[in-house]
Amino acid sequence: MSEEKNRAKTEREIAAELEMTRGRLADSVNQLVGSLDPKENLKLAGEDARARVSGFATDASVQVERALKGDKDALKRVVPIAAGAALVAGLLARRIFK
Repeated sequence: MSEEKNRAKTEREIAAELEMTRGRLADSVNQLVGSLDPKENLKLAGEDARARVSGFATDASVQVERALKGDKDALKRVVPIAAGAALVAGLLARRIFK
């Protein structure tokens, strides 16, 4: 009788282990499907782009403030960026109003 009890326990342990493995496999498949979903990838790319632009804008703002306070290194960074932005804006305006 003791042998049957040990065997039943082992079967239950195996069944529990199989269930846990199925759960992990289902999670892996769901993650894989999610990584292949174009809409989800587009959403993540948009979030990443917004974060990068936000970080760039914050850095640019700090550099402009430093340049306005007379920091020569900041001024060296801000002037070319401002000139490039003005050039792009001018080219866009010319194209739009042509």
